Amino acid sequence: MNLALKKIFICFLVIIVFLGCKDSTSQALENLNNLEDSKKVLQKDLVDSRIDSSSQIKAEPSISIFLPSQNLLSNENKITILIFGSNGCGSCERLKNIISSNKNVQDKLKANYLVYYINLSEENEHKIDFHNKIDMIKTSSLKELFSVVGTPTTLFIKDKKIIFRYPGFMGTKRLISMLEVLKNTNLNIKQNDILKEILKYEKE
Repeated sequence: MNLALKKIFICFLVIIVFLGCKDSTSQALENLNNLEDSKKVLQKDLVDSRIDSSSQIKAEPSISIFLPSQNLLSNENKITILIFGSNGCGSCERLKNIISSNKNVQDKLKANYLVYYINLSEENEHKIDFHNKIDMIKTSSLKELFSVVGTPTTLFIKDKKIIFRYPGFMGTKRLISMLEVLKNTNLNIKQNDILKEILKYEKE
């Protein structure tokens, strides 16, 4: 092979290698760009997740409407409400949120009721006066005393007597109906009759 052909061949090889390197470099750059794009997407998802979590925390309502359950004392001018709940009870949390975030509900409660939330998952001591004397009783004994089976269970007590028992979750409309009907309830009215009055009020 003469010198001219050798030079042409060498140049041809250099061009091929250069093009190959260029393709590899382009591919590498493209991969890098894709990696950066993926990273940006992940970072955005993480930020969005944090914002969403933060919003949920901020949106959680205060439960200051509930009185300390250590002193479950009655009041002759108001009806006592005992709400029995437990940890991990979604319906209990929903009920608490309704009570603590709805102004209409809060106004009705403050006017005519004393509201207590009792967590059956915690063993505490409570001062009660529902038996014409003041006693100290533990949470587990309180559950047995009022025959609470499941959560949530809501008891309405007037003059140291249970006038209405509602097992399970109640929505805003049902809760407001109860508060309106029970604030003027006669102690001699049976539970079924009270329920009829509540349902009647809801239809009005």
